[in-house]
Amino acid sequence: MIDGPGHGARTTPEQSAGFGEKVRQQMSRGEGLGGAILEQMTQWAVQAKPEWQAVLDAVQSLDFVGSDGPVGYLGLSMGALSGIPLVADEPRIKAAIFGLAGLHEGSHGLAEAARKLNVPVEFLLQWDDEMVSRQAAMALFDAIGSAEKTLHANRGGHGGVPPFERSGWMQFFSRHLGPAVISS
Repeated sequence: MIDGPGHGARTTPEQSAGFGEKVRQQMSRGEGLGGAILEQMTQWAVQAKPEWQAVLDAVQSLDFVGSDGPVGYLGLSMGALSGIPLVADEPRIKAAIFGLAGLHEGSHGLAEAARKLNVPVEFLLQWDDEMVSRQAAMALFDAIGSAEKTLHANRGGHGGVPPFERSGWMQFFSRHLGPAVISS
């Protein structure tokens, strides 16, 4: 597992708590994830893109993986915000699952990247998401340029993704990357 910028071991507990408090305050004011929060998340996404490309280079250099095997991407929440620009510009990634993200005021770069997507995409929406409004999530889904895209909507909040979705992710990747790619 690799921590994204601003997450896990790449931040101090104080920094993480401070950012979390800013998010909670902004959400309590009904402002969604725009403004300074979106700016910080966008900076992290820009930082993450070359890092993920370097990871992909390193993994594909391994003899048992190789450079010609299909690659998929799964990113929810911040993972979607950083993954959409990556997948839009990375021809080695052949299928993607995104979700728990949306287009907010000021997220023009994300909308542009979403329009550039051309791989099969499965998109996850939590109907009662307290961080991403249905309208913002649907706007992002609508912006995705892929000819093949599906929407999965479930009851519940941002952290309430139902367990059955995970087996669906494996089926999606098996269908688009090949069954030999997925192992338990």
